[in-house]
Parts: sequence; structure tokens; C-alpha cells
Amino acid sequence: MVKKERIDEWTTRRTFNIGGKEYREYEYKHDDGSVSYEIYTDAGKKVGWSIQDKFRESAQEARERAWDRAMGRRKD
Repeated sequence: MVKKERIDEWTTRRTFNIGGKEYREYEYKHDDGSVSYEIYTDAGKKVGWSIQDKFRESAQEARERAWDRAMGRRKD
């Protein structure tokens, strides 16, 4: 289940239930057109993040990198 809600004109929050755990993904749009992502557990712990380098990658690639960090598949 994914619940998507618009917080303001710059921020979108999506809530996911993965393996019985709830994760909240925040997508922030910046003035320069880039996007950053932060992922939190239901307890409020930040477990994943990424900032798009808009000259080298798509927003989807930045989002995937944030989720890789959140799920422990990436350590940098």
C-alpha cells in the first residue's frame, strides 16, 4: 500500500508498508529543479537520503539510491 499526499508546493510525502514496517518518503523539489529524498521509519529514524545531481542523473536514480540506503543495500 502506498499513500501519497502533497504537503506543500515543494514537498510530497509517500507512506509505504514494507515487510510489516512503515516507511515515509519525503520528496523535496528545489529552486534549481533538482530533487532530494529522505526516508524515515515509523519511529522517525532517518534511514535513507539522496540529493539529485541533475546534470548526471535522473530524479528516479536519486530516489533509487535513497531506497538502497534505507534497505541496507548501499553504505556510502
